[in-house]
Amino acid sequence: MKLKIFPYSKKFEEKFKKEKKRISKILKDCEIYHIGSTAVSGLGGKGIIDIMIGIKSFKDAKSVIKKLNELGFTHIHPKEKGRVFLSKDPKLFQKNVHIHITKIGSKAYKELLFFRDYLRKNKEEAKNYNNLKIKWLKESNADRKKYKNLKSKYINKILKKNETMFIPKVKFTNASVSYDINWFYHFLFKHRWDWSKYVIKRHPKIEEVKSFEKENERVNFLKKYINNFWKKNKVTINKNKSKYQKEWRKIEKEFFEFLSELMQINWPKNRKTIKAMMSICPICPRFLNDWSFSAFYNFDIKNALKVIMHECCHFLYFEKWKKMYPKADRKTFETPHIEWHLSELAAPIIINDKRVQKLLKQKASFYKEHSKIKIGKKTAPQFFTEIYNRNINKENGFELFLKEAYKQIKKHKKLFT
Repeated sequence: MKLKIFPYSKKFEEKFKKEKKRISKILKDCEIYHIGSTAVSGLGGKGIIDIMIGIKSFKDAKSVIKKLNELGFTHIHPKEKGRVFLSKDPKLFQKNVHIHITKIGSKAYKELLFFRDYLRKNKEEAKNYNNLKIKWLKESNADRKKYKNLKSKYINKILKKNETMFIPKVKFTNASVSYDINWFYHFLFKHRWDWSKYVIKRHPKIEEVKSFEKENERVNFLKKYINNFWKKNKVTINKNKSKYQKEWRKIEKEFFEFLSELMQINWPKNRKTIKAMMSICPICPRFLNDWSFSAFYNFDIKNALKVIMHECCHFLYFEKWKKMYPKADRKTFETPHIEWHLSELAAPIIINDKRVQKLLKQKASFYKEHSKIKIGKKTAPQFFTEIYNRNINKENGFELFLKEAYKQIKKHKKLFT
């Protein structure tokens, strides 16, 4: 049977969801993704619903195949490198459903997702790929083997982009004493939420400063205390800085790739580093102008990684925001604006995504102030987490999440201001 190229249809996504539902009932501990041309909006193809099933080990492949046989996927095709290939039709007729079993985190697993996500993020490239398919169909005279060879060259070219995908590095350095003085002063006296209790809990000796009325008295007191604290604890601070960096490097690339895939936006190439400044202030502000943030020197490693993830989320999040809302006022990215509130809710929601939890294995917490806000019968974190879960597995899921979440937070603006 000769090949045909069918235009994209919304029915492809509906068909995938039906198959995923069937598969999910019999395979509980695996990942299921829609891949291939039918997973990219606007892209034409053979009309095949390609489904990738990620399993923890190929030792589980036999039992997985046996269960899939029950759903009609009885035809096992020659194994390609890194994956097992099944279908319902031995002749691979078009408009079929194909299953690709891969090991989670393997090269094949990453390449199949990268190729899909690259085309989803780059609409012009998807359009180009569609036109090339029509051209290859004519050049190959609709011969399956010739068409596949022509397509493979293009796919390999795109996959090479993954090898050179730009990922920033988090650079760990020490905050200056002047920065720490400013941060202490801000959170002790100026922040709209009274966070002085968190600072004093870590530094009980500075409670006296709250009794001073004049700003210069407060600053001089903090300056003396912070200078002395740094001198006494510099060895510990530097030791923990090395520890943070060592543990972060283990997950940095995978986490940053995940954020890019999730938000469907590339890391900007003009931001080579994100600066993590070791600080003795227990509250960790971030700065969008130079992509930097503070990291408290004495967290346990899980909490340190959680803070680094949280702050790094903001940098790519607001890149996505600017792309979606190009006329957005940059002032709204800071407290007390609802755009800031939404970003602070979104970061822990993302960290609590099961894919991030495989790296961190510790749930992120929300600001207590947000947890006190009720929208209907739900807390604000519960309310916006439900919006995320409802949208994130759809095509352009993160955009759908942001649009719905933004609409809702504007609707309930009075609760946040």
